[in-house]
Amino acid sequence: MLVACVALWLLALVSSTAMAADPAPTRTAEASCPKDAICASDPGSITTALQALGYKAMLDKDKDGDPLITSAASGYNFDVLFYGCEKHIDCKSISFSITFIKDSANTPELANVWNKQHRFSTMAVNDDGRLTVNYDMTTVGSISKDTFGELLDWWSDTLGNLGTFFKEHPAK
Repeated sequence: MLVACVALWLLALVSSTAMAADPAPTRTAEASCPKDAICASDPGSITTALQALGYKAMLDKDKDGDPLITSAASGYNFDVLFYGCEKHIDCKSISFSITFIKDSANTPELANVWNKQHRFSTMAVNDDGRLTVNYDMTTVGSISKDTFGELLDWWSDTLGNLGTFFKEHPAK
């Protein structure tokens, strides 16, 4: 009986040592995004989708090292910012974002008017007086190319509405 207990103990010790030596598998961005899907965890899927839809798209990194895509629509340059990243990869969400230069017309009141009129995008005045408009979305679990195209159409329409909005609300 004692021999059997010692044998089981040695087997458990060898098994636990072997398991401890075997590192946990690392998840790559490509592995976490299904083929033919759009995911923030795979910035290349977003770059490729933008280009396939006729937009320019250049993948780079922001000042913190997270992915950043620059693009344009409706006469405006914009960025695709990545959020919820773990060590600059495996990001969870994106934000289409445009930032305007500092101007005395950039007020919280102006942003509030925009926000009351637009359901999916938000306008805010940064601490430095620059005006930012964002359109955020999660891609956890992935989104289809068709859904991404629809979301991009909403963003493009939002950018198109900015010119009209600024004409209707000129600087005073």
